[in-house]
Amino acid sequence: MHALALPGGPLAVRPGSLPPSAQRLLAVEIESTHWSATTPTGELAMRAFGHLPVQPITEAVRADAEDAARWLEANRAPAGREFVAAQLARLALHFPRRDLDEQGMQLVAADLIDELQRFPTWALAAACQSWLRTEKFWPRLSELLEKIHDEMFSWRDMTEGLGAKLKAIADADALGVTSRAEALARADARLARHVEDAVKRWRPYLVGEESPQRTAWQYEAHAREIGEDELRARLDRIRAERLTGADRACMLAHGKTQAEWDAELPPKLRDMRRRRAMMAAG
Repeated sequence: MHALALPGGPLAVRPGSLPPSAQRLLAVEIESTHWSATTPTGELAMRAFGHLPVQPITEAVRADAEDAARWLEANRAPAGREFVAAQLARLALHFPRRDLDEQGMQLVAADLIDELQRFPTWALAAACQSWLRTEKFWPRLSELLEKIHDEMFSWRDMTEGLGAKLKAIADADALGVTSRAEALARADARLARHVEDAVKRWRPYLVGEESPQRTAWQYEAHAREIGEDELRARLDRIRAERLTGADRACMLAHGKTQAEWDAELPPKLRDMRRRRAMMAAG
């Protein structure tokens, strides 16, 4: 660990290693979770949950995640204008700009403060300390940025997987699950409940159907398109008139029997359909 205490400023600490809680959290296995299931109508229902923990989240893992998140937040916190100003004042003592008057120096410092205040305290302090040890002149902004990015390279490498682990746990909490397997099981159960509810809702119209689940699921999709009341009216007519085959399909799709639908077609199209029907009949 490298610490630098500045007069009138905070203690700038370069994180040399992950805390034990973060090291334990990196051992938590996460996996991409894409739920897919075949609906009763043969369609594929899919949903992406993102990455979720493979093993259930224990209280110990949750405590490590909270501690690691606090550590990350503390080390990502921006330095702020006051800290940057203190660092630049220190550099100015070692590398005075004799080509600038006081006003010019203040303008240069203001530009540097605006750009550098967003970086973590420890990265800025380490970059300035490195400049003091290795350079002989007042730094340009690009040179300080290069130093800062060099300091943060090892930090990014060290914390690369930590953010992903924390996000996986947060996503699991948002879903109300403790593991990937639980999320998939809940999705399967939710689909089964939807199918069961559809069968209950359309039960009066499912008498004699070979696959009530499949038919009820089709009715659900159709009701979303034309409205439940309209669909029930069409089904009531199908049942009352005992429509089957093309008449039943046409009634479901258009609210008319095949003959009613054909009567509204233009004469040319009606004749074309009639000829096709005759050719198909042989």
